[in-house]
Amino acid sequence: MARIQIELSAKEAARLNHMMDVCDFQTKKELFGNAFAALEWMVREKQVGRDVFSQGNSTDEKYYLQLPALQNVQQLSNLTKDIQESHRGSVSRAAIEKKIAV
Repeated sequence: MARIQIELSAKEAARLNHMMDVCDFQTKKELFGNAFAALEWMVREKQVGRDVFSQGNSTDEKYYLQLPALQNVQQLSNLTKDIQESHRGSVSRAAIEKKIAV
């Protein structure tokens, strides 16, 4: 079993405790497990090219989740696809190198 220890500011600890109260979590392990499961799902969605957003019940307005980590996942997923396509000859090595340099 792995043990994880993190340091939080007073403000971050208050946010964590608030989320535990709102979600009725009894332990930080429970909060972490749920948060990790949500992150895993979001990563899988981005890996297959889907957006992650919320949408109101009575509107078509969408609020897209913007997380740097998810942007990284999308970029890496796109790069992996390009590399796979380059092996099939449909994307040039120069195009891939240009994406890496960005």
